[in-house]
Amino acid sequence: MRRLLLLIACLFWLGAVAVAAVDLVRGYGGSGAWVRSAGEWWYVLSPSTLNGLQAGIQRYVSPDLWEHVISPALLWPAVAVLILKGAFFWVVSRLFRRP
Repeated sequence: MRRLLLLIACLFWLGAVAVAAVDLVRGYGGSGAWVRSAGEWWYVLSPSTLNGLQAGIQRYVSPDLWEHVISPALLWPAVAVLILKGAFFWVVSRLFRRP
C-alpha cells in the first residue's frame, strides 16, 4: 500500500513539473509569465467531467460545497494543486511504515 501511495505522489509531482514546463514555455513565447489555473487545465483536458462533477456535487451533495470550497480551489495555479496533492499522498504513505 505504501508503494502505491508513493507512486501516486510521484505521478502528481511529475504532472506538476510538466504543467510548470508548459506554463514556462507559453510565458516565454508571450508577454511575461502565464500560469494556468487547475480549472483551466481540467477544462482543456476533459470539459465534460468538470461539468459533470459540478452538476453532481451541486445536485446531490451541496451547492455550498461547490461554491465555497471546490470552485475557489479550481482557481489556484495548477502547479500548486498538483504539488499539494503529491504532498498529501506522500504524508499518507508515511502512515504505512513497516514495523
